[in-house]
Amino acid sequence: MATYCVYLPPADGGERGSTLERMRLMRDGFHWSAFLFGPLWFLARRLWLGAFALLALELLLGFAAVLIGVGGLPALLAGVAWRLFVGFEASSVERWTLDRRDWRWVDVVVSPRRDEAERRVVERLVAGQAAAPLARSGAGPRSPAAPATPTVLGLFPEPARP
Repeated sequence: MATYCVYLPPADGGERGSTLERMRLMRDGFHWSAFLFGPLWFLARRLWLGAFALLALELLLGFAAVLIGVGGLPALLAGVAWRLFVGFEASSVERWTLDRRDWRWVDVVVSPRRDEAERRVVERLVAGQAAAPLARSGAGPRSPAAPATPTVLGLFPEPARP
């Protein structure tokens, strides 16, 4: 089962239908393409800052390895470890970029397939059962202006009732 974070575009005065058509579902987890292609994966997703930072860090790590005199198997293992980190954190960089562009985080969906996740999201958003309301403006749920929600512990979808 995959976990998808749901983002809606910034409110531009358009109608709800166009907002739902432009929503983005981002799969959370390891991205093989980011692991294999690194900066190219970031450039393909228009994550310019992430691509340039990754390229700079990879060049810096390569320069440091040459300066220290590390080569062979240790350099290969360090490179694979770095790329594993990139593969695991690629979706975090993408979410951070959407937050910077004023996209609104509205829900998290767990589903085995992307099309089923999209169907669930649209049903929940239209029914008003999403984690955050559609009409709310501002940054994601970490915004200080966001309404306080009760803390839920465990595997239950709602807080306990007294």
